[in-house]
Amino acid sequence: MNAINLEMMEEMASAWARLDRDAEARVAVLTANGRAFCTGLDMKDIAAGRMNHSILTTATPNRFSPASQSKPVIGAITGPAIGAGLDFVAMDCDIVVAAEHVTFGMPEVGVGMASLGSPFAAARVPRAVVMEMFLTGEPITAQRAQEIGLINYVTASDQVLPKAMALAQKVAEHAPNAVRQSRRNLLDACTAPPASRDSETAAARKPDIQQSATKGVEAFVNKRRAVW
Repeated sequence: MNAINLEMMEEMASAWARLDRDAEARVAVLTANGRAFCTGLDMKDIAAGRMNHSILTTATPNRFSPASQSKPVIGAITGPAIGAGLDFVAMDCDIVVAAEHVTFGMPEVGVGMASLGSPFAAARVPRAVVMEMFLTGEPITAQRAQEIGLINYVTASDQVLPKAMALAQKVAEHAPNAVRQSRRNLLDACTAPPASRDSETAAARKPDIQQSATKGVEAFVNKRRAVW
């Protein structure tokens, strides 16, 4: 299900660093194997104490995110993108193509976690939609995601990668320095002030949030409903 653990973070961080150093590469396409694009944090690792929910407030996610390097990234999404998989992976892609059956969601509240990534979500999606996704934990369809501007294209499953590659080819045809600077200018204009991320980081580390996250993750791993 492509759940995020520390190993995945380090592998992706390494891949993005290689992309940034590769003078021949002008654009990347990010896709995934399996039923899901990414189901978010690995709950079993969290329950076992190998990883903490607040890991996403450290410097590590900044390196494993597509936004961590200077070149455009096109997301080819053929399965659900959930939680941190939506926040730090799909939403950080510059252009996104998704299959018709794909869903997007931020279900953290269901396991006692405070949703992270709100500064980035608020920069891409209308406030009312972000609020509903964060507070109810309910996913949205690919069609709805396109309507609200979260993604660019919805297509049949077998056309997702070809469409993403065609877009990548268009990007690669242009002057690479102009492309990189245009991307940087737009990201700088859309990115929330650092204070927003700092506030979110502090909130994720509050004892009551940590306690509810522990309780929720234990319930999830043991396939029972947490009582709040």
